[in-house]
Amino acid sequence: MIMKSRRDFLKVMTAGTCGALAHQILNPGFAAYADPLGALNNNRVFVLINFSGGVSYNIAPPYVGAYRDRNPTISYGAGDSLYLNSTQGLHPSLTALHSVWGEGKLAVLNLIGAGEDQSRSHDEATKQWHTGRSIVSGVSEGWGARLTSQLQSSLGGVSLSGSNDLIRGGTNPPRAVGNLSSLGESPIFWSNDSTEFLKMTRTNIVQASSHPSNPSYDYAKESLLKFQASAELLRSYANLSLPVTFPNTGLGNRLRDAARLIVAGPTIGLRFIYVEFGGFDTHAGERAALTSRLNEYNGAMSSFIQCLKSLNRWNDIVIAGMSEFSRTMENSSQGTDHGAAGPMFVLGGRVKGGQKTPAPTATDVGNYQYIQNSHGTFAQVYAEVLSEFMGLNAQSVFNGDIVASPYFDVI
Repeated sequence: MIMKSRRDFLKVMTAGTCGALAHQILNPGFAAYADPLGALNNNRVFVLINFSGGVSYNIAPPYVGAYRDRNPTISYGAGDSLYLNSTQGLHPSLTALHSVWGEGKLAVLNLIGAGEDQSRSHDEATKQWHTGRSIVSGVSEGWGARLTSQLQSSLGGVSLSGSNDLIRGGTNPPRAVGNLSSLGESPIFWSNDSTEFLKMTRTNIVQASSHPSNPSYDYAKESLLKFQASAELLRSYANLSLPVTFPNTGLGNRLRDAARLIVAGPTIGLRFIYVEFGGFDTHAGERAALTSRLNEYNGAMSSFIQCLKSLNRWNDIVIAGMSEFSRTMENSSQGTDHGAAGPMFVLGGRVKGGQKTPAPTATDVGNYQYIQNSHGTFAQVYAEVLSEFMGLNAQSVFNGDIVASPYFDVI
């Protein structure tokens, strides 16, 4: 891509559509956060982890015989899973979560979905979860963006997994920073040459001591100067020494960055972190594939939990899960296909642990391809986290869709 003029450059710089932090926050108001009035003097952070791809119910396997009969080679019983109670356990890989269960700080919620119009399409179902709407046609704003619109900090929310519908829209959307070292700057455009040209031009603008008066140029320079200060603040945490070593895996590195952001939280006004962890579309050979993914998840989560405790931040954090849908009964390839409502985990130092909604029964399993019943929606669960834990207006985040819904007593 060749930009022939300063006008072309400024048009690109102010478009705000690319993934790097530098190009999301180009307005003079972006700067390191400090709340002089203490209005947001709250260190509590909501961490959302997406099991992208549609995670199997075998992460929290029901023990009911009907379920095991329908899933003969991929399900788990009380003898080969991590026991929770007589109706349900955890996948044997999830030892870190099982320890938190023993502390009374893991809530397991069953048959949680997007509502009556739960989609079984990856794209549409993910958009339901990201926008907080069961009908997604015409919806362009994510509930994460509505959350951070209540915050004064430009870094109130951060996605460590790029841009998505969850963080789009609003007046102060979460920022997709990629990772703390690069802030997502490497894959900005279609070639490294374009990226390097953009960096070079940005540097020239920032370093210029004077320039003929030009409102667009002045606006860009002021924005970039404030960005540079804030970006350097974020980068200063990239190599922060933590009390725990994280595994060198995709999720391990993202949760390591999440821990560093949590340390930075009181300085930058951080309240919300989104992390995506994929590979759960297990159409064949689920038992081995699911075990592999959950081994990585468990290693990263074990370090994350231990780190939060060592930093004395465990009581300030709630970690919740999501996945666009759960999955069907076992297919002929010893895998599963796209289902509907499924299990959800919520954990943290202030969480009221336990099995909050019943595990699937023989009636729930029935003779259907997938479990069609639901005990509630993700909006109900997240709304309690937002209102009871974070002190935010959950109704505005979910546009009043949860007015008549009971809470699950998680916080």
